[in-house]
Amino acid sequence: MAYMKVLLRSKSTLHLARAPSLRSWATFMGIIAMGLGLLIYSDEGILWKLFWFFCTVFVAISSLDDWEDCVIDRESSVVKLERDRLMERLVMPTQKARSVVADISEVCHVEVEQEDIRFFGRGYYVALHMTSGMVLPVTEKCTLGNSREHQQIADAIKDFLQEELSRNQELYVRQADQDIYSSSSSSDEEIIDAENTKK
Repeated sequence: MAYMKVLLRSKSTLHLARAPSLRSWATFMGIIAMGLGLLIYSDEGILWKLFWFFCTVFVAISSLDDWEDCVIDRESSVVKLERDRLMERLVMPTQKARSVVADISEVCHVEVEQEDIRFFGRGYYVALHMTSGMVLPVTEKCTLGNSREHQQIADAIKDFLQEELSRNQELYVRQADQDIYSSSSSSDEEIIDAENTKK
């Protein structure tokens, strides 16, 4: 199953996108087919048939994967993640897609993360590590199977943000060294104060 696709790559913009997979659409159509079977072949009244049919349509729409976009724009220096669901589009058509915006200057590392999914195995997703310590997943849900495609997407992001990543990593290391130095100096002062109070 495809993880993400590169829709656009230029000097200033990298656009990655993910759409519902073939397996997701197959599940969707299978549930709809069950609803149609209940609607046609059930012996119950028409109201019950319609009720069960709309229930299966609701479950089918809920099981469909999200449409997800990741746009990295050097000109505006932002990383924008957008997630769109069919159910939200039907219930609230005027509402915009959910989005998260981060600053490129805070991205210091790109890594393929793994997550154990009960009964299914191990899933993978690409995550952006920020200088603040926050981890920002490129997609909301992980994907089962081989991590090769995830690594390709991570390498594409690393290649696109090569200059920014090297600069941000240096800043992150400096900040970490300053934090360690300040914490060690404060602990030394506390020890000296404790010794003075004993005297």
